[in-house]
Amino acid sequence: MNNLLKIVLFLVLLVPLQLVKGQDRIITVQKDTLYCWIVSVSATQIHYEQTDDSDRIVGRFIPIEQVLEFQRKYKSVSTRERHRPKRDIPKPENRWVVGIQGGRSLLLRSTTDDENNMIIEGYRNPQVSDYYKQLKNGWSFSGNIHYLFSENFGLGVKYSFFTSSAEEEFLVRAVPYFWVGGYQYLQIWSNEKQFINFAGPSVIFMQWLDKNNKFQMTETLSAGFVHYRNELRTTFDNLLAQRSTWGANAGLTLSYFPLSWLSVGANMNFIYSRLIKIDISDKDYIETHFLEKGNYFYLTRFDYMININFHF
Repeated sequence: MNNLLKIVLFLVLLVPLQLVKGQDRIITVQKDTLYCWIVSVSATQIHYEQTDDSDRIVGRFIPIEQVLEFQRKYKSVSTRERHRPKRDIPKPENRWVVGIQGGRSLLLRSTTDDENNMIIEGYRNPQVSDYYKQLKNGWSFSGNIHYLFSENFGLGVKYSFFTSSAEEEFLVRAVPYFWVGGYQYLQIWSNEKQFINFAGPSVIFMQWLDKNNKFQMTETLSAGFVHYRNELRTTFDNLLAQRSTWGANAGLTLSYFPLSWLSVGANMNFIYSRLIKIDISDKDYIETHFLEKGNYFYLTRFDYMININFHF
């Protein structure tokens, strides 16, 4: 009977011991031991789970500089070992980043020659300047998705859309009639809309700016397909100009993480592209115009937008 009691008592004590032994462990620099389940380990922190007093599983983080070593699946790893040159590249906790951006844009193309030509034809200078100012200032919207191979590098795709419009009712001085003894003035209405679409593969680079992983700097580089479309309606005619080409995009984002899976911030983009020929058409004809060197049609622009990223 006494032997049976000893066996039962031994089993009762052995079960909790095995449960504790089966857990992962984190040993801090203060030599404290945390019994837990390690979810992920990165270059900056360890994400682990523990059971609280209410038997609920709670997720926690500990900075890697506060960890002396950790034990995972019965294998003890020193934090010094992890920082040796031969260590594995740390895998990010969230592998996918999906971003959306929206804001204002400025076309950097010079319109001085176009404005001077209109003034020579009799258009009034203040109206011409305002017309092209409307065309060069527009709205941009973009989206991207990247897969992270490490905490600092990933590959994906990027899409960007730009649009602007201008509308003006010009008072144009026409060719003088000498027998009348004065100038004839015409009222010409013009409405113009332009659209630029960009899509292509993208590379993303990411760096944390603080120890708490709240602020992050992100850079993106991409190159791809660009399509330009311009719709012009006037008192006398309707014209369509369009063409496709190639372009490059460089972006910089400063983000804040209110949640581990959500970041918000400010985004700046620079997109370079140009057309060396363009198709112009109306309802009766279509012509391809080849532009001379030094007179290429530039689609280069600068975007400044609000950025929202989802991390999962």
